[in-house]
Amino acid sequence: MKKILATILAATALFAGTNAYAQFSAGIGWINSTEITRYTNGSTPDRANLNGLYLGGQYNLEIVGNLGVAPGLYMGALFGQDEVISKGVTFRGNYREVALNVPVNLNYAFELGSVVKLIIYAGPVFNLGLTSKTAIEVREDLPGFPQLTTGKYTLDNFNGQLKDPRGNKIDWGNNDAYRNRVNLLLGGGLGVQIGDFQIIFGYNHSVFNYSRIDGENAGRSQFKLGLGISF
Repeated sequence: MKKILATILAATALFAGTNAYAQFSAGIGWINSTEITRYTNGSTPDRANLNGLYLGGQYNLEIVGNLGVAPGLYMGALFGQDEVISKGVTFRGNYREVALNVPVNLNYAFELGSVVKLIIYAGPVFNLGLTSKTAIEVREDLPGFPQLTTGKYTLDNFNGQLKDPRGNKIDWGNNDAYRNRVNLLLGGGLGVQIGDFQIIFGYNHSVFNYSRIDGENAGRSQFKLGLGISF
């Protein structure tokens, strides 16, 4: 993946050095992400629905005519319900995630009038998870977990660490990581630009497995709807 990213960044730098026209745009919007986890043992797949917001920007560089390439950077935050199974016990809690995303999209703009454009874009999005945590509330004694008393705990899904309400690490006999930090998404979308304002709709699907648990394969289908402004 590092070689792919380096190649794309090098190409972007080349375009930046050889074209006079470039346009920066910033945007904010809503994300809906459906994560489906499939199991090698044939169990029924699990589905989790996450919703959240994104905020960021991109720099569109003209290649030729109305064809451009737009590297960008945006932060995304997702929230939903999560389940973690350990020693036969199912822990349920509120899931929250913050990720850094680097899209590099090819785009083409169709002129629909003096101030209106229809934009079609497609490309990869490099996804780096910054935080992935599940807030778990324990309300009763649990078999196999005498160290867990009543209270709220926080599970870090990237390293498997569980912390008690005071922030102390708990050895709960299952300290393996649950999720991968890095992924690659592919997709595209449509945009309408009226003057300097934009309405954007996009779709992406993950390429790699989000889960680090043996026998699981977690993939995401992700939609976004946002508003932007160009400068």
